[in-house]
Amino acid sequence: MTDRATAATGSHAPCRHCSAWVEPRAQHCPICGVTAPLSVWRKHVAAVGSSADAGSVVGGGAGVGLALAVTAAFSAAGAGSVALAAVGTLGLALLGARLGRRHGPALAERYLDARQPRSLLTVRDDLNARVAALNESGKRIAALRAKLTADLAGAQTKGALEVLQAAAQASLRQHDRLSTELWRVSLAQWQNQLQPALATWRTLDDRGAEAEIARVERARLELQRLVSGWMAQPLANTDSGKQVLVHAGKLDQACEALKRALLLRQALAIAEAAPGVADAFDRSTAAPDVQGQLDVLREREELGEFLSGGTDSADEVHRLQAEQEAVGEVERLLGADK
Repeated sequence: MTDRATAATGSHAPCRHCSAWVEPRAQHCPICGVTAPLSVWRKHVAAVGSSADAGSVVGGGAGVGLALAVTAAFSAAGAGSVALAAVGTLGLALLGARLGRRHGPALAERYLDARQPRSLLTVRDDLNARVAALNESGKRIAALRAKLTADLAGAQTKGALEVLQAAAQASLRQHDRLSTELWRVSLAQWQNQLQPALATWRTLDDRGAEAEIARVERARLELQRLVSGWMAQPLANTDSGKQVLVHAGKLDQACEALKRALLLRQALAIAEAAPGVADAFDRSTAAPDVQGQLDVLREREELGEFLSGGTDSADEVHRLQAEQEAVGEVERLLGADK
């Protein structure tokens, strides 16, 4: 992703966890899914260090506070000594720090950094894990094919090779589908950087428009690099791959429309600052009707279809599971290591 400004734009501000652009009242980050993405006090807690470090500081402080309270109570009763109070304070501080370090990460994950279960980054990580598993499955099938060919006669291997071929095809189909989903995740993540410009382009001043034009140009170059890399892959020739590339083309066209709108907005802002120019400026060109083109940059396609998609996807998953079980049976017959 391209570098983004750290300052708020008025319409958006950076997420405290992943720096994605977030609307002021958003309850979760649209990219990482963290709760209260603009919470100042949560950001300060994170600045302490890791959640274990923060837990250690809080736990140690709580231990000191408890020790001081106990010391005060004994002092009021006329009991205790300075040395004993010092030892007790140190002991409780160390115990609190240890407990805080141990339990801090779990508490932070539950109360400070609770995530949406289907956030964009969660979907991405899940997809990458599944693709990696399919890659390993492909290696496993290739090794079994080689073993069958080397150890058994052709007539004996026919049925087993057919099973392995079916499993390889099922794995490849699933691999392509999940890889296409990864492309879509990349596009959705890419779109986030343009949200401030989409929200504010009609009201920007000269310098604000210039800054957003530069952002749009960087984003467009990034999109073109993504598409160029995808077009070099065999997946680009599949139906699903072509659909993603068509969508990427629409996003590119929308970037051009947004840039034109920003340029016109900048011209109007300059004209408003110069009365002589303003009189001659044609305001009918200053706010073009580009809403339809820009909407494609605002929309987020539904992700995670690989988990709850249509019947075709579910059937493919069941088919893959059946083929993998068949591969396991071939392994058992050959006495191969699992």
